[in-house]
Amino acid sequence: FHPIYGCEPCECEETGILDGEMVCDKVTGQCKCKKNHGGLRCEECNKGYYNHPDCSQCDCHVEGTNNQICDSQTAQCLCKENTYGQRCEHCKHGFFNLEARNSKGCSKCFC
Repeated sequence: FHPIYGCEPCECEETGILDGEMVCDKVTGQCKCKKNHGGLRCEECNKGYYNHPDCSQCDCHVEGTNNQICDSQTAQCLCKENTYGQRCEHCKHGFFNLEARNSKGCSKCFC
């Protein structure tokens, strides 16, 4: 529902919706998405998943990835600043202690 224009069509993406229901929330427009699907119209994979509409889980070391976890098309893990590796599982040289709560992934060595 748009306050000026009134009701607008949901336009849910058929491949991403739950149980084939082409309905959405009447206020927000959010369609009912399948597991691991997201977006207002269920047109994309949730964070940490790739290859819409199949939405397979990325094989990343989540502690070492940024908030997006991986590229939604290629599944390439998106490493935090101080991490590296195919899965973002290693600290860069001069860094240690990979932690999820560390926004850069690893802490700088202080010795």
